Amino acid sequence: MMNDIELRTSKLVLRPFGGNDLAAVQAYAGDAEILRYMLWGPNDEAQTRWFLDNVAEKNAAENRTHYDFAVCLASTGALIGGCGIYREDEQEAQMGWLLNKAFWKRGYGTELAAELIRFGFEDLGLHRIYSTCDADNYGSYRVMERNNMRREGCMKQKRNAKDGWKDELHYAILRCEWEALSE
Repeated sequence: MMNDIELRTSKLVLRPFGGNDLAAVQAYAGDAEILRYMLWGPNDEAQTRWFLDNVAEKNAAENRTHYDFAVCLASTGALIGGCGIYREDEQEAQMGWLLNKAFWKRGYGTELAAELIRFGFEDLGLHRIYSTCDADNYGSYRVMERNNMRREGCMKQKRNAKDGWKDELHYAILRCEWEALSE
């Protein structure tokens, strides 16, 4: 059973969210600047509590398809964000992440995305992993590019954002592309 998965990188621990994470999650989930490109939020405390309860329920599912992780610093254990990979079927999954702005531009997004990709291909046996973002979200699409994900397209006015319709970028990587990078 993969209910209590913990992933480790040189700087990060990706672990299940827990009961003591509410304040740290609320610190980024309630911040409008951090959520500028997201289609949800900012959350109030009740919405963040619902998210944590929902994640716990999905983690316990018998046929699990969602893998949400608290992103924590390996050095201190401090929770600095969240990430996840979400199976659509046996072959494909979407991944995403969100970090507290105090930890932007330090390489953490690139590192956590690399670990989600590894987990998806090695542990989940996926064929394809993709991610999307607002076309103006330079930080997110650079994380994808740094992980050798290829831009598959730009969907015009696909995202019904808080401030109007926005373009959405689509990136993906195939298992064979990822494996070739390791050779």
